[in-house]
Amino acid sequence: MPHPDEIALSQFIAHPEGARHTMLGSPSDSLIWHSVYDVSDMALVVRYELIQKLLSESELDSLFSSSTIGKRRDMDIKELRLISRFFYELLQRCVSDVEGFSRVAFDECVSDGLAQLTQLTLRSAYVSPKIINRERILTRALDYVRQNYRTEITVRDLVDYAHTTSRNLQIVFKNQFGVSPLQYLRQYRLIKFHKYLAELGSVTEAASSSGLRHMGRLSDQYRLLFGEKPGDYVSRLRESSFSPENSCCCGHCLV
Repeated sequence: MPHPDEIALSQFIAHPEGARHTMLGSPSDSLIWHSVYDVSDMALVVRYELIQKLLSESELDSLFSSSTIGKRRDMDIKELRLISRFFYELLQRCVSDVEGFSRVAFDECVSDGLAQLTQLTLRSAYVSPKIINRERILTRALDYVRQNYRTEITVRDLVDYAHTTSRNLQIVFKNQFGVSPLQYLRQYRLIKFHKYLAELGSVTEAASSSGLRHMGRLSDQYRLLFGEKPGDYVSRLRESSFSPENSCCCGHCLV
């Protein structure tokens, strides 16, 4: 889950890959974490036996099922802030008071936190009739972006594919991401551009492969998201003996 500061929380909620992320995983799951450059995250590994004491088998099934359905963009940011701060302070106490913090006390705290996280997860997985149409519009628009980001995309293309109006499309993206459809598309292409930089080693080829055809402000926009210029990132990869996945801390290389 995100660090309980405003930047981490807002990035967590508004991330373009927010529909694919779950904060909970069973022992056999492999989770993919999506985050942006220089944003702090937290991870807590909890014994499965502890969760089994807190929830029944049916509740566990419902929880893990909901965690794969619920979208983090649908989470209540105020609730998420409280839960993130709870776990952050718990982890801080574990680190600063290893001997004085007993296993029993730790288990009790984790149980309380998991109970809060469970409620948040279940609520985010619930889709009311009022937002079914919004979800349909958003899902179809995002599908179109992911399938066609290399080509020219207009608002009309998204409107036609999502079977909606331009006004509804704008409202849906503003509500979910705080940006317009074209601003979302730009950010999505920048993420792809970053990945192609590592794979191709060329700014021009990476830009072409990610659908970015206007190079004028590309360097500045990339630096705002990833903290360095694209050319500097490519140079750093060439000088490094590590793979792109190990030398990059942005989280997108794992997508």
